[in-house]
Order: sequence, then structure tokens, then C-alpha cells
Amino acid sequence: MTAGKALKILHLTAQKPFATGSGTYLLNLIGALSGKGCEQAVIYGIDAGEQLPEDAARRFSEARLQSYPVLYSSPELPFHVLGMSDVMPYPATRYRDLNENMLKAFEAAFGQAIKTAVKAFQPDLIFCQHLFLLSALVRRLCPDRPVFAFCHETGLIQSEINPHLFARIKDDLARLEGIFALQPLQQKKILSRIPIPASRCIVTGTSCNLSVFQKENSTAKRTLAEGSGDLSNGFDKEPAGKPNCNIASGKRAGNSRSLNVHQQDNAVNASAQLSCSSAELVRPCRLIYAGKLSRLKGVDLLLRACRLLNPEKFSLTLIGDSSDEEEQRLIEQLCASLTLPLQRFPRQDNAALPAFYAQADLFILPTLREGLAISILEALACGLPCLMSDLPGAPDGLLAHLLYKPEEKLPQALRFVPFPEDVSADPEALLQPAQASEEAAAAFVQNLAESIQDFAPACVSRELAFPDMSPCLASSLADRILAACEKLLA
Repeated sequence: MTAGKALKILHLTAQKPFATGSGTYLLNLIGALSGKGCEQAVIYGIDAGEQLPEDAARRFSEARLQSYPVLYSSPELPFHVLGMSDVMPYPATRYRDLNENMLKAFEAAFGQAIKTAVKAFQPDLIFCQHLFLLSALVRRLCPDRPVFAFCHETGLIQSEINPHLFARIKDDLARLEGIFALQPLQQKKILSRIPIPASRCIVTGTSCNLSVFQKENSTAKRTLAEGSGDLSNGFDKEPAGKPNCNIASGKRAGNSRSLNVHQQDNAVNASAQLSCSSAELVRPCRLIYAGKLSRLKGVDLLLRACRLLNPEKFSLTLIGDSSDEEEQRLIEQLCASLTLPLQRFPRQDNAALPAFYAQADLFILPTLREGLAISILEALACGLPCLMSDLPGAPDGLLAHLLYKPEEKLPQALRFVPFPEDVSADPEALLQPAQASEEAAAAFVQNLAESIQDFAPACVSRELAFPDMSPCLASSLADRILAACEKLLA
């Protein structure tokens, strides 16, 4: 990288640069790098005839991006956008459904865009979202330019689902200048699968757009930590012990009453519901979930847990879409079985979400797998307490982005719900149809319902400590990434 010269960065993503966590990550990073004087271009996938939504188009314009869209649903790519998740918030093609002709078409279309963009833009650095096919392709096509890949958890998932595809790209991925991981456990997974030196796989974390996600109403009581904003702590180090965070109450043993969703658990009666006295809740607690409506995100488990809550004391707002018809049917059935008040909305642009969060008391993310949950950081930044499943690596990864006062006496606004012991190391086992998996799922549903109930009074009263979010600034993430690039290219 040349001193005194504006850095030129080419971004790539094989899917739409919006509507997903990685899309949000990309938009935040582009905005932050623009603020640092970088010149940028982007190659992205989108269906023919589709326009960028207003928020993404505005941010592209503000960054003065040179854009090179690759059109799916076109003669060159006659299928929907490839989705890094098997369940996307829009119509998408699964990697597992690619045949050889589709794969060749993908490589030809994106290969042409890469050659065109590199020749016209002459980038100093190439940043590719997702550690999968496109990262390997750009590495092969641009052997003389520094190429870095950003690992979102879905890249690792696709390598597990599609070992035949991963075998084709593994060596190319090993030749990347660097791989950026979201958190230490993910870094370990990458190094166990890709033969790249450990020094070239760096934990850089994530960010959220704090200019959008912020608390407008200052009347709610909260405590903001004071901190220097030093970002060196935690991102590349794994804590020696359990982080200083609240693990929500709940049984870890899998002996709770079974709630077999495939049978009759849509008839939960008042006697089976958890008790919650009016003395504990001064008013009903408003729960909210925003994200993809999928089983991997645990939405079905959240809905089952809501059936155990007192419908006079809780309500739920559900925001999001699903591209999987079978999972959509399951979610519709569970929604229809709820007795508590339910509001549903389609996927919302980021700019719209804070208004929803301002009307909620508790954000819930019962996901079974996650890289690093940007949605949790966004909700916290809005002053909304959060409850998340206790995924392996999740507390460490998230708490590296949050600064709390050491002397703070109030309980923290982020809690984690434990999984039963037999699936705590592999929560995705809850997706399996086996009886043991259903029993573990029932136990987690019980844990989740109890955790919601226990956390609700503090969420309604806002007698909680909220963190300083400065490590989540997109500019801080950009600093970490550029510093890592400079170190790796020295």
C-alpha cells in the first residue's frame, strides 16, 4: 500500500449486497472506508430487472462506488441469486443444487466481471465477502493482486454441506493473502479446514451502523459505560475463562416436558403456561424478533416458547421473510397456534428497524448457528435488551465489541439462554428429526420460555446496564481491517 495515495479497494459478493447480515456488513464497511478516503468499486449479484433498495442505492452513491452488477435470472445466469444460506430472505438458488453447467455459468459471469473491473479500476486490494466459491475464483483470476476473504459463518456451513465444492476451492483459499474471521472460535474452524498459516487468519470482528441504530428516547433508564474506545482487547484473544456476562436461568438437562411440534403442542392450556404475576411485570412485555424466518435461526423454537408464556403478560412482533416453503408452513402453523398477541411484518430496511425496536422491550435471537450476531449489536445500540442462545463462541465474540463499566452494579442488558448439555457443543443437532433431538429441543424451548419470563421485568423497567458501543463503529472495523492488511503485506 502506497503512502499518500488514495487506496483503491474492489469489493465482491456473489449475492445481493443487502437483506442479509453479510450484506449489512459490506454496506457498513464500504461507508467507513469511504470516510477514510478510499476509492471503491463493487461486484455484486442481483436478479435481472431488480433494483437496489433505496438504502443500499444511497450508500453506494455516497461512497461514489463504481458498480459492476452480475445479473442472475438472465440468459448468462438462468437461475436465481446464489444464497450463502439455504434459507434466504428472498428467492435464491442453493449451492447444493448447482450442476456442472450452472457452476460454469457462474464462473464465466463473475469471471468476466472481475476481469472488467480489475482492468478498469486497477485495485490495490480485493475484498471478497464469504469464504467460498467467489473468493477462490478471484484468487485464481488475480494472482498478482492482494486478495482477502471475509468469513461469515455461512461459508463454513456451505463447505460442510457441499464437500465436493469445497474440495475444488480449498487450495485456492489457502493462497489468499489473508482471511478475516468474526471471532476466535470461527478462526479455529477456518484453520482446521484450510491449510493457511495461522498468521494469515485474523479476527477483526464486525460493526453496526451506529448512525442508524441509536436510542432516540432518552427517558428510559440505562447506564452507558465510559471507555477509551481502545479496540485491541478481545478481538484476537480467547478469554481464559467464562466471560463476565449473564447466562439466563434455565435447565441444562434435557428432562423438560416434551413439546412435539409435529403432534399436539398447539393446545397449551393456561395450567401449562409459566406463571408470571402482575407484581413482577408492571405492564405486558413486548418481545421482538427481526431476521430470516428459518429453523436455523430458531424461529420455530421461539414460537414454541411463546406458547408457554402468559398471553396477558407478553406480546410478540415477528419481522422477516423466508424462501423455504416447508419452513414457512411450519412457522405459519406455529403462529396460528399462539394465544399471545402477535404482529407480523415483512423484512424491513435497516433504517426502519429502530422505530420497531423503540416499541419493544426485549429482542430475542434463539439461533442455532451464527458467525457474530450483528442484529444483537444493533438492538443494544437502540437501547433494547437482548436474549440470545448460548452458542459456542457467541459470548466471547459479542462481548469483545461491548465495553461495560467494571463497577457497574446493574445486570447487563445482554443475556444468553443455555442449551441442554447433550447439544451444547452442536446446537444444530436440534434440527435433526430423531426423538433425542426433539427432547433436547423441548428442553431448550423450556429454557427459553423461563429465560424470557425471568428477564422480562428488568426489560420492561429498563433497570439494566447498557454497554458503550464504540468498538462497534464501522470506522473502528475499517481500521482493524486496514491495519491487518498492512501487516500481512509488509
